[in-house]
Amino acid sequence: METLLGFLQTPDAIGALIGELKPEKSQQDQIHTLYALRSIKQGWSRDQRNAVAEWFDRGWQMPGAASMHGYITRLWEDVLSLLPPEERAQAEAREEEQARKRAERVLELISGEPPPERSRLTQMSFEELSLYLEFDPGSYERGSAERGRAVFHRAKCSNCHVFGSEGRGGGPDLSTAVKRFRRSEILEAVMFPSKVISDQYTALIVEAKGNEPLTGMLADENEETLTLIDASGERIEIPTNLITDRRTSQISIMPEDLLETLTLQDLVNLFLFLERGSGF
Repeated sequence: METLLGFLQTPDAIGALIGELKPEKSQQDQIHTLYALRSIKQGWSRDQRNAVAEWFDRGWQMPGAASMHGYITRLWEDVLSLLPPEERAQAEAREEEQARKRAERVLELISGEPPPERSRLTQMSFEELSLYLEFDPGSYERGSAERGRAVFHRAKCSNCHVFGSEGRGGGPDLSTAVKRFRRSEILEAVMFPSKVISDQYTALIVEAKGNEPLTGMLADENEETLTLIDASGERIEIPTNLITDRRTSQISIMPEDLLETLTLQDLVNLFLFLERGSGF
């Protein structure tokens, strides 16, 4: 209905739709409402235009995967096109100030020591981490590829990933990952490991007599034995005559809470290690 009101260019709907841009509404509902509003070109009051522009104070901080920032940016550009020159300049200045505050928040997280029970990375959104890894000119000056090698092993990446001569197989080979993917894409795979799972690395859930269900990637199978590699990198051999059921898992065996074990500097060091290679 909201999209239809926007398509019909219904000025009377502007106030009602703005009333739906409430913090207690779901992220999806707010974005959908704004998507409808930005289609209405006529009938706006100044207060209504300001209310929509101010919504982006929340919108820029909404969590999501790699596409979220670009999607919010496109909505922002559509809203800017609705504003007269003076209001547009004010809205852009407001957004610059909000971006500065977000940057300060990131710096505060960098400078403080993470509490022992929980990493400060869990307080940061994908957008914040991605922007920092991609564009902060000083983030890598303080880093160390050698310490990144230690993170690669301490975070147990080496249990399932090969990187050059280090680690062991099972998961994707990371030796050329930085040549094929941007930092933000690698970060997305770390934060949301189950979002996209290659057919080559889909996990199996295997039920066998006398055992709890076992989950891992298929490493080998013959008439007598099925072999899985679990999340710790261990190979599990299951006699085929004991298997009662097997099915594909929709969840990656890669842990989703990896960032809880790392500091921001750990993450930077890990990326430096991946970018410089294991033989540096």
